[in-house]
Formats: sequence, C-alpha cells, structure tokens
Amino acid sequence: MNECISLKVDDNNSKYIKYQRSYPFLYATNIDGVGSVLFKMTDFHPKKVKQSYDEFTEYVVLTCLNALKISNQNGWGKIRIYVNLNNCSIQNFSLKMFKHFNNLTANSFPDTLETCFICSTTKLFKLLWGLVYKIIDKDTRTKFKLVDDFSHLFEMYKLN
Repeated sequence: MNECISLKVDDNNSKYIKYQRSYPFLYATNIDGVGSVLFKMTDFHPKKVKQSYDEFTEYVVLTCLNALKISNQNGWGKIRIYVNLNNCSIQNFSLKMFKHFNNLTANSFPDTLETCFICSTTKLFKLLWGLVYKIIDKDTRTKFKLVDDFSHLFEMYKLN
C-alpha cells in the first residue's frame, strides 16, 4: 500500500494547508453537506507539478481524505468531484498523470466517488475524453457527467 494513503488530514493539517497554498487549483470543500473536490484545470500545469510529483500525489490523497471526512460528518459516505476544463489547453493536461491519479484514487478510495462533474465549453474535452474514457473502468464511467458551466462554484467556494 502506498505509504501516503495512511495519512490523516488531522495529523497533517499544517502540511495540508501548505499544499493548498502550493496547489490552489485543487481543494476540498463542503457543497450542500457533501465533501467535494474542486479542480480548476486552467491553473494546473503538469510540467510544474512534475517537479514535485510525490508532494502533489500526497496532496491529492489528503484532499480526497478531507472531502470524505466532510461527507462522513454529514452522514454521507461518498465524494463528488468538479473538474472545470473551461479555457484549458493541451498544456493543462497530461495523460500519464491522469492515469496515475485515476489508479491512485480508484485503488485508495474504492466506491467513494458519487459523481465526477466535468464542465467544458471547449473542443478539448471531446478530444481528451476519447483518450480518458478507455482508461476509466466501466463501473466508474457512468459516474462522469458533462454539465454546463459551474465556474460560479469556484467563486462561491474559494480558498481563503
């Protein structure tokens, strides 16, 4: 088992907050009593993240744990993910990183994803979805939903 999986958000609060400052494009928040992960892809730069890959991997796990903690506190055992692809370019995407984080979260948090909402008004999503769709297991594919613009969520639930 990956050693970062055993981390607890409470025990690593200062580390988690430090990571939030380093990676403000990804964070957990409470949306209507459900732990939700917000991922603003326009601010994600794979080449920069690659320089601190292990640290970012740990932050992804801590973010999911935090979202799950929020859900559990509200009697809900699942999390939601909101991915905003608006205004993204191919420079904001890495198939290798997607595979890594898809496997990491699928194995570390089985049966915890309720829905992954993807917002895209660009052609990039259609291009990427053809690649990504094949990587995601069949049961999880049905949990992915393409939705209209939800950029307002990133304003309403900003990090302080």
